Amino acid sequence: DYYQRYTDTYVHDADYDYALRADGLQIAPETSPLAKGESYFQATSSCYGEVDLEWDVPFLPRTAGASVGPVPEITETVIVYSALGEPQTLAAGDILVESSTYFTYKHTVPSGSWAYYAMFARYQSSGGDDYYERVATLSVLVPTDYGSTLQLWKRIPEYYRLQDSAIGTDDYPACIGQVDITGKVGPLFRYLSIVGFDMDRMRTTIDYTMGARDPDVAHTEILDALAEQMGITMRSDDLGAARLRRVLGDIGEYRRQKGTAAALEYLGQSISGGDVEVNKNTGNITIFSQRVNYVTDPKDGTGIVAHRPAGNTEISNPAPFTPNIFAAASATYLVTGTQYAPNAPGASAGVNCVMVRLTSPIYVKSGDRVCFSVHSGIGTNAIKWVRLYDVATDTILTDSAGAPLTDEFGIPLTTTGWIQGSGMSSTPTLADGARAFEVPVTTAYPGAWAAVGVEFLIDLRDAPNGFVLEKMLLERNRLDFYFDGSTVKGGWLIDSGSVSDYRWSGSAFSSPSIYADDYKRTNGVLNAILIDEAVPVNETPSFQIVSYNAIPGA
Repeated sequence: DYYQRYTDTYVHDADYDYALRADGLQIAPETSPLAKGESYFQATSSCYGEVDLEWDVPFLPRTAGASVGPVPEITETVIVYSALGEPQTLAAGDILVESSTYFTYKHTVPSGSWAYYAMFARYQSSGGDDYYERVATLSVLVPTDYGSTLQLWKRIPEYYRLQDSAIGTDDYPACIGQVDITGKVGPLFRYLSIVGFDMDRMRTTIDYTMGARDPDVAHTEILDALAEQMGITMRSDDLGAARLRRVLGDIGEYRRQKGTAAALEYLGQSISGGDVEVNKNTGNITIFSQRVNYVTDPKDGTGIVAHRPAGNTEISNPAPFTPNIFAAASATYLVTGTQYAPNAPGASAGVNCVMVRLTSPIYVKSGDRVCFSVHSGIGTNAIKWVRLYDVATDTILTDSAGAPLTDEFGIPLTTTGWIQGSGMSSTPTLADGARAFEVPVTTAYPGAWAAVGVEFLIDLRDAPNGFVLEKMLLERNRLDFYFDGSTVKGGWLIDSGSVSDYRWSGSAFSSPSIYADDYKRTNGVLNAILIDEAVPVNETPSFQIVSYNAIPGA
């Protein structure tokens, strides 16, 4: 957070307070209705596997359609869910809904577990403010359907059961739970379901209580008590419940190796959520970013995209593609910004399939998976397959034995072949509908890191309305939602001019994007715990964290 001042003319100045600020605290506007007790946020589980959420945040009066003023004001609320603990940032959970008015939401969740929710208020102003503040949290234990209603039903005399089924229907809500073999639910069964649901709720609570000391399932309040018992100075409010669970899960291994470089790595990984490297010779500790988007200009690939007509071999494999006849290899085709259109004016006749190469390298190790997706939502189903090339040699990757890669039929692929099929390039679909690809790195590299690039084929015949190469995501071993360094839906602790946990590693739209959850708070915890407590006392001066958001391989 950061402290802001406003001059008499309401000029926004976020850095004037440098002489006062210690950790960059931003005070939320005192005019917020959240401070007046006028808002509410509640969750109720009255059905198996469902939570009913309801909230209201009465925003300050504004004329419909009016723009925000110079003083930050609430413009919307965001509800975030996590199965691990109350989310501390928007990116620490799943965003369920974003609303500017009173709202309700029915959320489907796993039965028999805790569901944690946080409500965030979005503040905006005409001076450039755009940040989110967590304003409320809650949790609810979702009952498991043990069949208690059905057990009660079986104790009703058969005559009454038959009569109830005779007037019952098979149209009933899921909250009824397990039903009789007839599949008919009448008024008597519905009445019993009220009692049966409460019985299941109580049994769920009892079952949870028996394993409540397990850090993987413990409620956050019990989790803090477990941390205290284990001699861990951090609490869920300090670090977030998800990472505190990791620390408790690794505590045995950490304690057995305490005082070693391996122990520092264990603890650092649990706290930061990213990889950690400890150089025993220099004492340098490197904390790697949790997520890295290696596409240096992910918006439209300006300056990092090379494209050409696809070759016959690239198109004819795999089926159902058929060979196509192209103009000369030097032919050009229409490129209007990021919009590709087959056979449009100025395009080469017959150029329907295009090979695209990203020149932004991604650094990998043997056994990694390269994950690539395009989130523009316009024609992305036209992406047919993805392959990797070695940046140093400019050749298509081969397998660990040095042999050419093969398709799922065992047929060798040439350097212009496609990489798809068994173990080569799977195509899952992400939550936002984006077409995503996972390509394993099967080449055995002798060094720690190797730079590889991505090539993919676009069949414009499957994009009649055009294809937009925009919002690209290129990560190691992770398929997730799109982000870049300008994304604001993280935390709102300012650092180096950023108000988000997402940031650019260098200049905007010309460098990889990086993300570390609750970035500034985590940095403070790492300094306090990793150096001051985990490093042996006599070695403390020799160790230092040299980087908090390092890019793997860079």
